[in-house]
Amino acid sequence: MISLDSAMLAHAGLRTTDLSFNVGDTVFERGAPAYFIYVVNTGALFRFRLLPGGRRSILQFLFAGDGFGYEPGGSYRDTVQALTDSEVLAAGRQSLVAPSVSRRSVLFDAAARAFVVAEEQAVFIRGTTATERTALFLLEMDARISVDGQIDLPMSRKDISDYLGVCVETISRALNEFRRAKIIEIPEHIPKRIVIRDKKRLEQLASDASEFKWWKH
Repeated sequence: MISLDSAMLAHAGLRTTDLSFNVGDTVFERGAPAYFIYVVNTGALFRFRLLPGGRRSILQFLFAGDGFGYEPGGSYRDTVQALTDSEVLAAGRQSLVAPSVSRRSVLFDAAARAFVVAEEQAVFIRGTTATERTALFLLEMDARISVDGQIDLPMSRKDISDYLGVCVETISRALNEFRRAKIIEIPEHIPKRIVIRDKKRLEQLASDASEFKWWKH
């Protein structure tokens, strides 16, 4: 995932606007004209798509430095909402893709490639077992938002469920089993905090979850 910030956008000669969003606010909806691209400054957001029957598929969690809103067409294909109070930078999409400005074009191309990588990652996750998905999720969060092996999750277990494509109960069982196996620790009074105690074993489970194949996927 390409990491962008205000300095990089300024170097590309882009004018940006600071925007604030509260928990649950929508940045843009699927089908809206793609006038702007965005970079997360602080906070956490998520990109999702509604499925038939009102179900929700979360495609990507967005954290500080992540860019979003890059579209090959003229409208947004997904909806983005804030998980926490968040600050984002917005820049006009047309100025970014102007062919006469090479630095901007390179920046857009890199961001667009990162967008594709995120979609491919979502497809890959859904091709694994429930245990592997949960282990992969923890490793992703460890790489992206952990501090000294401690992860303070900004999302709920329902959000994780919609991201991994398994039910909430399955997520809870997997986390509890990892905890009992001393792979992770979940502080008693801080259910959204996860401390990774055995990263090597977690990595093994992400690639081969046979040890914990004890529930229906």
